[in-house]
Amino acid sequence: MGKHVLLTGSPGVGKTTVIKQVIQKLKENNEEVSGFFTEEVRHAGDRIGFDIVTVSGQRGVLSRTKEYFQPEWTAGPMISKYQVNMLDLEQITLKELEHGKGFLAVDEIGKMELTSRKFSDKIADCVLRPDVRIFGTIPIQKAGQKSHPVLDKLRSNNQFEVILVTKANRNSLADQVLSLLLDR
Repeated sequence: MGKHVLLTGSPGVGKTTVIKQVIQKLKENNEEVSGFFTEEVRHAGDRIGFDIVTVSGQRGVLSRTKEYFQPEWTAGPMISKYQVNMLDLEQITLKELEHGKGFLAVDEIGKMELTSRKFSDKIADCVLRPDVRIFGTIPIQKAGQKSHPVLDKLRSNNQFEVILVTKANRNSLADQVLSLLLDR
């Protein structure tokens, strides 16, 4: 196996799209792939939150704006205008991180996900596992902005290739990520 790969870039630039393309290419190559990605949820044209979707198709609620947050969900912290649903965050992502083998999609290792100590610890565990190669997304590091310690460790780990996604390169990145993961 090759390197772990993390994509970073501005919101909406196409990081999740590249992750989905890599998932598809790994499946086409009959590689073992698991993990999750996030999807925007919209209502009447407005973004009201994010869902977690596993590679196998399980879906859960990562976050919603206050007016769409349901009382049966486990309220976590507010990140911007979104209330994090700790129950789905931990039940879905931790299962994928614990049982994933081969190639593990982790979209995103971001502010919402890192509100869970269990999630943060499990990411650190996955990096040490020889049977897993992580490919995922992290927020872009802005000058002067404080970063999460987990993100700092990932960015500085020489087992990771961190790639900036831009509008100019996003359409060619899936093959590059695949090559890095497969060590080709």
